[in-house]
Amino acid sequence: MKKKLLVFILPLSICVSAQVGVNTTTPTAQLDAVSKTAVPANKVLNIQNSNTINANNLSIYEDSRSYMGKPDNITPNATTDALVNIYGATNRSAIRLNNAPSTENQSDGTARPGIDYNHLTPLYADVNGNIVKAADPYSAISTSANFDGVYNVPNTAAGIKIVDASPVSLITFKFATSLTFGVVANGANILGTVNFGVNTGFSYSDFISGSGSGITRYPVSIVIDNQNTVTSIAAYNPSLTVNFAGSSPINLVFFYQNGAIYARNTGSNGTPIPIAIMQSKRYR
Repeated sequence: MKKKLLVFILPLSICVSAQVGVNTTTPTAQLDAVSKTAVPANKVLNIQNSNTINANNLSIYEDSRSYMGKPDNITPNATTDALVNIYGATNRSAIRLNNAPSTENQSDGTARPGIDYNHLTPLYADVNGNIVKAADPYSAISTSANFDGVYNVPNTAAGIKIVDASPVSLITFKFATSLTFGVVANGANILGTVNFGVNTGFSYSDFISGSGSGITRYPVSIVIDNQNTVTSIAAYNPSLTVNFAGSSPINLVFFYQNGAIYARNTGSNGTPIPIAIMQSKRYR
């Protein structure tokens, strides 16, 4: 019995490890299929399930177009279809990315190889599902940087550096916090966009804040000191303060000095307060 078993296993292992070629005598992979023609309408590979309708799992054509989950009522078009065409269903989405890289990876030390975190642009989908990349001409003509991440903002005069800012830098970023600013014990959350350039100073947009009290609101204002009378960049020290009403509130301050933008809080007991920076961009 032992001898018969060995005889059976030996040829099986040889078959598994061999390379198989379809229309080629010199396969370069475990399975190497070479088409006979170069006609876009011809399929190189077709895999389908046993369903009587909508049985397509995967089809690959000679011009590299591929279709996954294509319904029967869809006719492939070699002219207008994309190279990769994925079809969702009423009970399932078309695509999901698991463990996708984050824009924060660069600042937290987990950057993925091959990703240019400093030149990121949004993706859009048209009404037909085609994916296009947003144009970013500024990145093409100048250096840029992304500085997304979580920054622990201290209650110190020095603050924490957010990003370097040269005299020609144009900077924009969105910031968000939990219920950590405003009146102590109640707290307020913050969301807003900050912009900066040395000639214009700080500006902001889309600023909103909510109250952690539940019954009391704490009015908040943005106080900007752009020092418009200062002409020396070395002496320029503008600031943007998220200023809450109430008794001894904790405020958030962004300020520029010595070629960089920093952040600090005013009023905490010495424990740094985390803020999230996202959708950030520094040109030049």
